[in-house]
Amino acid sequence: MTHRYTLLVGGTVIPGGDEPDAAAIAWAEDTVIALGAELDVRAISRGDSHLFDLGGAFVVPIAPEGDAKWPVAATLEVGERADLAVLDRDPRMARADDGRDPRPRTVAIVRGGRVLAGALPGGSTNRHEHDPSEPAFDVEGPVQAEVFVVWLAGDHLELTGPCGPAPWIIELGVTDHPVEVVTRIVRDAIGRPLLVHSTSWRRDRDALILSFVAVIDAALVGPMASAPIGRIDLARGEASAAPRAVATDQVVEHGLRHLAWLAQDDPVVAHELPAAWHLALAEYMPEPFRNLG
Repeated sequence: MTHRYTLLVGGTVIPGGDEPDAAAIAWAEDTVIALGAELDVRAISRGDSHLFDLGGAFVVPIAPEGDAKWPVAATLEVGERADLAVLDRDPRMARADDGRDPRPRTVAIVRGGRVLAGALPGGSTNRHEHDPSEPAFDVEGPVQAEVFVVWLAGDHLELTGPCGPAPWIIELGVTDHPVEVVTRIVRDAIGRPLLVHSTSWRRDRDALILSFVAVIDAALVGPMASAPIGRIDLARGEASAAPRAVATDQVVEHGLRHLAWLAQDDPVVAHELPAAWHLALAEYMPEPFRNLG
């Protein structure tokens, strides 16, 4: 079996070590196969390659497991594993006095050639038909998991994750078990979650979206960006029609209401959630799993 190539061009690749910056990188399966000038990397492209325009974003190496931090001792080298993060700006130029958050925003996290969080920027100008023998982790399939990582910050709940408070968008293959896939990704990228549960589904982005709430311990948050969760009215449809539009905040609101319902109805969930979580969820009106759109 031959593996498709993934090419990232139009940005800056910081290989690490003493190596100079590159303009593009490519990998096949889990291995870096090209790193250098954009024309040289584009030259290896095949008809079934996926080509992504970084649009000026930066690519940095990350460790093969654990927190997606930079800088690290790891490097990006031809023949080595494709473990990398895409950042919205140069992490070497981050300053706390420029009026912005000094930390670059993480656009995507790739480990072993698989997109585990976020999405590669720019879309793909070349696509191949999916080979079921290849890994099904991308962000293009007709079934996607939307993961919200939630933690208890003192007396209130917050959203966090390797990409900050934004949801993870993960393609699910036709043979994947959604809960097992999401649990594994959270465990690999952050650490062991206290609880992972699907809370709703809807049609969006030309795909079937399965929304998940992943509960983690506060000790796992570390340097990941985080934001408090506000309250919002749920999206409501008509008697025979789904809501016309569903905002991300409304998906989170329903997810926590569903978690509140499980905390009362499901003995396993009730046992796994610490007492402080039960107090935090007490203000949410319980809701069952349902279609949001």
